[in-house]
Amino acid sequence: MTKGLVKRDLGQKQETAGEKQFLQYGKGGVRAEAEAGYPLVRDISLPFLAQSHGELNTRLLDTLMKIVSEIEDSNLIKRAGNLEVITWAHEQAKTYLNLGGYGTSAGRQFMQQLNQTFKKKNYSLGGSADLLVITIFMALQRGII
Repeated sequence: MTKGLVKRDLGQKQETAGEKQFLQYGKGGVRAEAEAGYPLVRDISLPFLAQSHGELNTRLLDTLMKIVSEIEDSNLIKRAGNLEVITWAHEQAKTYLNLGGYGTSAGRQFMQQLNQTFKKKNYSLGGSADLLVITIFMALQRGII
């Protein structure tokens, strides 16, 4: 159903942020993820969520940050106006996870500081959040949550 989605949808016009980024950076964004069958959800975020422990909100926040540590969030690129923000976001997410996530005092403190940075710079992880929604849907279907 999604075969050829990137080729069909991107590179023809420059109306959406995804189309502009594809032309400017060669990034397929969420369309490429969908075309490939959501490998990030299947191989990374869903197993991460399944192995997580604690309160559901903490597990979901940690899973969101696991997603952030892996993807090139097109919404974040749009808000920052550059690709370099992705390397920064990956580093921030990995630091958060290495601190133990929101279930730890250090993780909570780091997340609160990171949240302030995102607010100040008007950054958004909309693409990552979309993948979290798909992860939640799959987790509900499989009885993980």
